[in-house]
Amino acid sequence: MENRPINELELPMQITASRADLLENSKFDVDTEKLTSIVTGYQQRAPNKWEDLRLMEELGGLEGIAKALKTDPVKGLTGNDNAERRSEFGSNMRPPAKVRGFCTIVADVLEDMLLRVLIVCGIVSIIINVTTEDDKSIAWIDGVGIIAAVIIVTLVSAFNDYQKERQFRELNKKAEQSKEIQYLKDGVLESKHEGKIVVGDVLVVQTGKSIPADGLLISGKGVECDESSMTGESIDCKKETLKECVEKLNQLRVEGKMMDDNSLHEVPSPLILSGSQIKEGEGLFLIIAVGKNSCVGKVLASLREKPTLTPLQKKLDGVAGFIGKIGLYTAILTVAVLFIRWIISSATYDTWSKSDVGRCFKFLILGITVLIVAIPEGLPLAVTIALAYSVTKMFNENNLVKTLMSCEVMGNANYICSDKTGTLTKNEMDIVKIWYGGEDITIDVDKESEDLSDRIHQSGVTMIFESLACNITKNKKGGNATEEACLKLMKRSNCVVEDLQNKYREVMRFFFNSKRKKMSTVVEIEPNVHRLFIKGAPEKIISCSTNYYCKNPNNTSTERVLDENLKKEIEEIVSGYNKQALRTIAVAYRDLEPNEYGPQHDELDSKGDYKTEENDLILICILGIRDTLRPGVEQAVKQCHKAGISVIMVTGDNITTARTIAENCKIIDTAKEDIDYEAAIMDGETFSNKLGGLVKFCTNCEAEVDEEELEKYKNELQLEAKRKTQEETKKASDDEEDENADLEKHEEQDTCPKCKKKKVAEKVKNIEIFKEKIYPHVAVIARSRPLDKLLLVTALKELGNTVAVTGDGTNDAPALKKADVGFSMGIAGTDIAKTAADIILLDDNFASIITAVKWGRNIYDSIQKFIQFQLSVNIVALVIAFVGSCVVSESPLSALQLIWINIIMDSLASLALATDPPTMDLLNRAPHSKTENIISKRMMKHIIGQSVYMVIVILIILFAGEYFIPEEDEFPKGIPIAFDGKIRTGRNAYYSGNTDDDNMHNTEIYTKAIYDELGPSRHYTILFTTFVFLQIVNEWNCRKLHDEVNIFAGIQKNYISIVVRLLETIIQVIISEFGGRVFGIYKDGMMWYQWLICIAFSLGSFIARLILLLIPEDGLAGYGSTQVRPSSDGSLLAKRSASFHRRASLPESVIMGNLKSNHCSGELLFTDTITCSIYHTPQYML
Repeated sequence: MENRPINELELPMQITASRADLLENSKFDVDTEKLTSIVTGYQQRAPNKWEDLRLMEELGGLEGIAKALKTDPVKGLTGNDNAERRSEFGSNMRPPAKVRGFCTIVADVLEDMLLRVLIVCGIVSIIINVTTEDDKSIAWIDGVGIIAAVIIVTLVSAFNDYQKERQFRELNKKAEQSKEIQYLKDGVLESKHEGKIVVGDVLVVQTGKSIPADGLLISGKGVECDESSMTGESIDCKKETLKECVEKLNQLRVEGKMMDDNSLHEVPSPLILSGSQIKEGEGLFLIIAVGKNSCVGKVLASLREKPTLTPLQKKLDGVAGFIGKIGLYTAILTVAVLFIRWIISSATYDTWSKSDVGRCFKFLILGITVLIVAIPEGLPLAVTIALAYSVTKMFNENNLVKTLMSCEVMGNANYICSDKTGTLTKNEMDIVKIWYGGEDITIDVDKESEDLSDRIHQSGVTMIFESLACNITKNKKGGNATEEACLKLMKRSNCVVEDLQNKYREVMRFFFNSKRKKMSTVVEIEPNVHRLFIKGAPEKIISCSTNYYCKNPNNTSTERVLDENLKKEIEEIVSGYNKQALRTIAVAYRDLEPNEYGPQHDELDSKGDYKTEENDLILICILGIRDTLRPGVEQAVKQCHKAGISVIMVTGDNITTARTIAENCKIIDTAKEDIDYEAAIMDGETFSNKLGGLVKFCTNCEAEVDEEELEKYKNELQLEAKRKTQEETKKASDDEEDENADLEKHEEQDTCPKCKKKKVAEKVKNIEIFKEKIYPHVAVIARSRPLDKLLLVTALKELGNTVAVTGDGTNDAPALKKADVGFSMGIAGTDIAKTAADIILLDDNFASIITAVKWGRNIYDSIQKFIQFQLSVNIVALVIAFVGSCVVSESPLSALQLIWINIIMDSLASLALATDPPTMDLLNRAPHSKTENIISKRMMKHIIGQSVYMVIVILIILFAGEYFIPEEDEFPKGIPIAFDGKIRTGRNAYYSGNTDDDNMHNTEIYTKAIYDELGPSRHYTILFTTFVFLQIVNEWNCRKLHDEVNIFAGIQKNYISIVVRLLETIIQVIISEFGGRVFGIYKDGMMWYQWLICIAFSLGSFIARLILLLIPEDGLAGYGSTQVRPSSDGSLLAKRSASFHRRASLPESVIMGNLKSNHCSGELLFTDTITCSIYHTPQYML
């Protein structure tokens, strides 16, 4: 690259007409776009390209920028023009969560179409039954039961939502009180809420502070910034003033030094990014971007994404539609048959009468009843129970689920895009290697304590620790990564750092800087005897060393000459450490003569270096420092591969470090010989260039939207809005409400310039290149920039994959939101990352993802189990309702009996089938694809087979029960209940064609007169009991989905399932014996031998299942693929989803803020809005 002054480097900058108009109408001499381009230039730094510095110089440096912003870099803002600044550059106040009242929440719940249908059905049922039934005392039960169920679901859901939002408000209130920052106001140091920061403010930065907005360092001392949350790089970035940065750059150019990926921060920058944290130092910095224009604001803006349906929701939508259609067709057919039969009968016997009107009305009632029976109202409840139960268990295994459906989606994920820093690694530097006296020593960082004296003589250990301790500031809380690694090793070695620091008096300290690459301290070890302890880059220390410290054969320490051969060996050791992604530090010492190089030993040579450091050093050791892998990560990655899940690492580190980490955690399997490293590992810039980045297109008019055209259109909208509100803005005060209103008013929307619809989305430009050349091989994206992970996730999703993303930094948030499932770290994760995530890993361990996969797959299986069970019951119920209505002209099952059956079908069956714990076998199979049928061929076989068996049994009892069911020859009230030792039929007179209701003694039919005297028949009581027992047995059958012979395997681990089925059986026995007329039960219950008949028929379901195991399912078809009923904005499910996926706006500062302490006590502070089923389901506080 040609050595030219920085201000000669050209970077095209286009100013649109709209932008020029905005600048013309402003009192400021610089606009937002120009200021934010500085931030963009810094984020897109590449070797030998320093756009951020050039752009600052172009604007006149710090003084020019301050002048353009009408501020004083020394005194800060004067006057009170905050309203104008917010109007011009935006507000830093984030809009608070919109508070919904209880009635509003209830109304939102009732937007569910199914709930509305059930309310209408309930009202119609009450009206019809009360006006047509003879027994008014129980005619209302059906309808009131439906409405009561709707009221309970609605109130429970609304109450939980209301309580949750109240808790959010309280947490938000507490969190906001801690967001105070210090700033200069007319030269005076004052405090204010960070939301009231404006562009032009001069803020104070101190160690440990988080940065609320983007700014430029004005002045400072030793400022180091942790930008890992924004860039993904685990190194601490030094910050210096613009003048110092330019001097450093020019010096490197004079030296002819070329930069590479590993030295992008060799030239520091004065820019401090919002979302980063000050690790060391203090100073002042000038705010240049706030709110939506800052780094954090842009990330937050990218999180505003319309919720989409999960694959399971789409499949369940298809299943629900399928069941509903069958119910509708059956209902229509039932009513049609009844009308045809009535017309033929009346025409044949000429029996037309006024009572026929009521009979026709009852036909319609029967049709509605059939339709209601078919409605799968238990399906959302099953999904809810399965998810809620799993979420509770997952929390105990360090997975906090914010979005309920995400845990099911994770079960079907086939790609995980993982951040390295803080996810695969601890984001904590540890000393893992020590070269001492010619020996390479490995340190086990997982051990609680470390005794180095058995490998290094005690005097050597003491010398190492004294040198490290004396080069760490006393009483320092935290520090840079190197110092923290040194402190941890000393602590694990039971070394008290303070004792070593107080052992010697400090005489002089020479601080580290990027030019010297070393730090040293002179201490007084004895009166007038001084020693220099030094640490720094190995090449700097070794070149100045003449001896090295080592261990003698007699296990004592001594010094030996460091010759050129040994220096080369040490250089090879250092090179080997670097290839292992280790950061290397050399430690040395030197004893000084009195007044050597001055009283303070601080004389400089001609190059400006301290003479004390330049010769006669004694090398003590070389330290290899690494961001270590989290425990269990390697095994977790192997388990992911075994489960059919590919893991891709996306990191801001260089390719060498990224490759080493990927190999260590087995993302790249070095045992394979055919690895194409060039295709498997690439840097973010190359990856983005090949894919062409993300392009915007309109989902409405399907036209590609040009970025410049879109930006121009946005500027026009902004200019128009600004002109309309200019007068109001001038009068605006600094209160919070006005700031929030201003922010919401000017929030940019992605609106298509062509069709004017807010339908602009993003897609990968060169998706075919990704599909053919990158997709089959990619394993690592190194030097990743903030949008590279988002680009990767978008590309994978476009190819039909279910993608999970892990991350802990603010820069990960857009990808976390874009992914099907986003995982954030609960301890190290930033607030914004936690807000964007669907699941939070409480222990920050990648290995906990396996828990989510396991439970997710178990949830999918649980829902399949319930679908198999409910479809079997629905088919039987529809057939019996149809046959009963058409042949017997009545339902063999009463209203309350149907309600009890529905309870078994829905609530109890859901609880029993959804609470089986997962097994490791779930991880030995590939994930379900998005297009795979949720009702598999094997499930269809069992649904049809069990339905046929149950229908046959019920029809035999209904139409032939009087031929084989024994009965006692009793005459209650003089009425025989048995003929020839067999039970009297419960079918009515209408079916038999006999209307002689008074002939109660001679006829075998169950006339209305008999019913009035004795109540419901024992025949129908046996039918009802058998039907229920068949369902209970079928629940057991549905525990296994893959034709396992033993359906009771693992049942001892699920006491809930056992208790539920025992409860169902006990309640059924009580109902069948004591239910009476209200439950449609014979007044004296059933005889013991009749119980045996019911049990025998129900146990036959087990035999039917064993027979079905032998029957192949190849000729059957599955159902419930996402291709069955593509989701669209117009579908019922899509409309429901838009309603039920409304999320409460979580305050980013509060999310998981106190999680660590509360997790230890088992208390959970909050959860996000939980939305799960294809219908509206309650939202839970965990």
